Amino acid sequence: GEITVPAAPVNAALSALRTARGRVRLGLKSPDYWMELDMLEAVFGRQARYLFVLRDGRDVALSNFQVSWGQRNAHASARRWVRMLEAVESFSSRIDPDRLLTLRYEDILTEPEPAIATLERFLGAPLAPERRTQLLATMAANPRRDNFGKWKQKMSADELRAFESVAARQLATHGYEVVNPAASVSVLEVARFSVEET
Repeated sequence: GEITVPAAPVNAALSALRTARGRVRLGLKSPDYWMELDMLEAVFGRQARYLFVLRDGRDVALSNFQVSWGQRNAHASARRWVRMLEAVESFSSRIDPDRLLTLRYEDILTEPEPAIATLERFLGAPLAPERRTQLLATMAANPRRDNFGKWKQKMSADELRAFESVAARQLATHGYEVVNPAASVSVLEVARFSVEET
């Protein structure tokens, strides 16, 4: 059955934590919250704000290949990435538009200052100038600031074709380069991908 989360105790605990830390806002993060958006909305209601950090799905696929719980092939990873986008877009259409912000991961890394300003406005929590300067310096020194576009070197032609056969439209919609908008896979390949995921 469906798990229900009692809203009052959760809100009280998080409010106490926010106050104890002297914070204006308290954030929770998980790459899988996209599957729990309706539950989060039921618990937090209109006071909740949702930040969706979107990353090129092909780089997500490469990351998934490295972890034991990730998908094993680009086709399965693309299907999951598209399901995530659809879930977020559907949820976004059901809540006030000023309560969900989408930032692209790549834009945060390459243009942190406008991303931070957008986030400050969205949260209604401006940073002190010295804190902003410190944050920008930390981001500039981040050794992972170029952690994107790896699919161009590390994804095989077959993996790229499999991913784009599922997600070319969504990649393009979100401003990502698409190598082959008409990419396709055979029925036999889809069957093999499905077997690999079981």
